[in-house]
Amino acid sequence: MSKVCFLLALVLSLLNGSLAFAVDDKNATTLRVAAASSLQFVLNDIVDAYVEQTDNVAPQIVYGSSGNLFRQIMQGAPFDVFLSADIELIEKLQIAGKTQAPAVEFGADQLVLFVNKDSAPSLEDFSALVDETDSKVFKIAIANPQHAPFGRAAQQALESLQLWKKALPRLVFAEKVSQAAQFAVSGATGFAVISRSLAVSPVLAEAGSFTLIPTQHYQPVVQSMVLVTSNGSAHTLFDFIRESGAAARVFEKFGLQ
Repeated sequence: MSKVCFLLALVLSLLNGSLAFAVDDKNATTLRVAAASSLQFVLNDIVDAYVEQTDNVAPQIVYGSSGNLFRQIMQGAPFDVFLSADIELIEKLQIAGKTQAPAVEFGADQLVLFVNKDSAPSLEDFSALVDETDSKVFKIAIANPQHAPFGRAAQQALESLQLWKKALPRLVFAEKVSQAAQFAVSGATGFAVISRSLAVSPVLAEAGSFTLIPTQHYQPVVQSMVLVTSNGSAHTLFDFIRESGAAARVFEKFGLQ
């Protein structure tokens, strides 16, 4: 496989949230992390710093939709840490006795309108999203509001901006926010309403630009984490994410406040 093909496959795997990071067999670890796809670039950077500063083996990370990961944990999947922006799912795990300690919030993400530089025009204001005089209709990708925190925030924002009803015929619903981002990066849609932490990643920064959606238009989307088991390595990673300066710098880099 050529280097270009390999890199393309890697990018698509990241955006699909289907790539599990594993280590060599000789360094096998039992530390397994389930993380929402919106955190893939954030957590990758944190794990790099974690391995460098602690000399611990990198955990295995599975990225996916919060709902799917929640169901897997409820059914006994061997995850040690769960990270998600859906606090309701974490609370359900706590009620079911599937966690070892209270959840910890580590940053509020922001909502942005991402514009594919090759597939859609720049916008002077959000109302241009539903401009009926435009001869070309540009589709808008969002995560499904029924089960994705960033999808719910996207719907709230569009409703607050009085654009939801007009935007509905143009909406493309993705399983998760990273898939909404993929739709826009690939040109399948001209726009996507996604998290800032995804929009500032190198992959998306090269594909387009974004505009912040004012926070008064949606409920905050707060990223949280919880220990699922009493694994000692899980505690170490948990504390590193919560307390280290390296993690704090990553959060700042990706706009988590």
